Amino acid sequence: MSIIDPANRLIYTDYLFTGSMPPLKNGCIEIDKKGTIISIIDTPTEQTMNKASYFPGAIIPGMVNAHTHIELSMLKDVVVPGRGMASFIASIANQRGKTSLENQKEAITNALKDQNNQGVIGLGDICNTPLSFESKSKSPLRTHNFIEVFGLDSTKADQIINQALETLTEAQNMDCGSTSLTPHAPYSLSQELIINLHNYLINTNQPVSIHLAESKQEIELLESRKGEMAELFEKTKMLKNLPDDFRSPVDMVKALIPKTCRLLTVHNTELNETMIADLKLNYNDLWFCICPTSNYYINKTSPDIQLLNSSKIPIVIGTDSSASNPNLQMAEELMAIQRLAPTLPAWVIIKWATVNGARLFHWDDLGELKPGTKPGLVWLKGVTSGEHLPYQGLTTHRLA
Repeated sequence: MSIIDPANRLIYTDYLFTGSMPPLKNGCIEIDKKGTIISIIDTPTEQTMNKASYFPGAIIPGMVNAHTHIELSMLKDVVVPGRGMASFIASIANQRGKTSLENQKEAITNALKDQNNQGVIGLGDICNTPLSFESKSKSPLRTHNFIEVFGLDSTKADQIINQALETLTEAQNMDCGSTSLTPHAPYSLSQELIINLHNYLINTNQPVSIHLAESKQEIELLESRKGEMAELFEKTKMLKNLPDDFRSPVDMVKALIPKTCRLLTVHNTELNETMIADLKLNYNDLWFCICPTSNYYINKTSPDIQLLNSSKIPIVIGTDSSASNPNLQMAEELMAIQRLAPTLPAWVIIKWATVNGARLFHWDDLGELKPGTKPGLVWLKGVTSGEHLPYQGLTTHRLA
């Protein structure tokens, strides 16, 4: 194989994951100075390999972190783990306003740099305020901004929607990525806000995200108005505003989010076969996002990876926020998924972290290693097999 341009870079690895198929063993990839892929060499000659830089382990495309809360980056290590969703929500509400604006912005900038350095090339980021927009506009990361809508005070429904639309417009003016309005969770919108947001979402062609079936406390709250979340809502005098028409998370989703939407349900920790079947029946463009490290940090539970995979719904991966995942490392999510589903092939997990995330956001030039594209290159250090990922010791490093 002759190199088109001697200035191009040759990279050789034990396992080259192109993004959507099993890895090429002893694969070699050629890129130019700008990171554009020139060629992929599946059977490199000894001469070619001698010219290449060798990275033991594996190389994959740039990853898409499909669910983050970058504006909560200042909340690292402030939430006590393992106390459940009600305690987590109360802690966030209590801690969120205690950090100076300057320190919040610094934490956001540092978090974006870390995502880039570890090999993330795109983010699906939840936004409650415009706080992260300036940093994103200067970041090389591609971002979709989910402008989050929530509130159980029915008298403020119009105000909440209008404020969210102002935030969405500000994101567009800052040129910090694509945008969409998105609900927070099945338990956090009043009946009036559900109606208002539904009417807006009918006309959107952007993805819609919702935290769904994240904890048993959520299920208990909706089904019986009992449990620790119900107690928290009663203490804040919001339990009475929880709509009576919905006694399961999926019932609320169906009422809120039009069938025509590209729907991303996030966490899915307590999703069961009945809920999955109901979602599949109602949505043709349905996606699941899993964030296992966050789920264990908050509730000491994990999603049923095998069940979600068997549904044939495309899966993407997220890290959630620094409040529930102090390291925000995609490598930790990859290892957690492999531990939870030991027979799952490595290339399938890599596909979730790369190709699927890019397809969710319609970033057609990202997610796969293909000549003529610039999807980023990531070194997976610690990979010793093309079949499965290691349970520990995996790290990711951006190469291009």
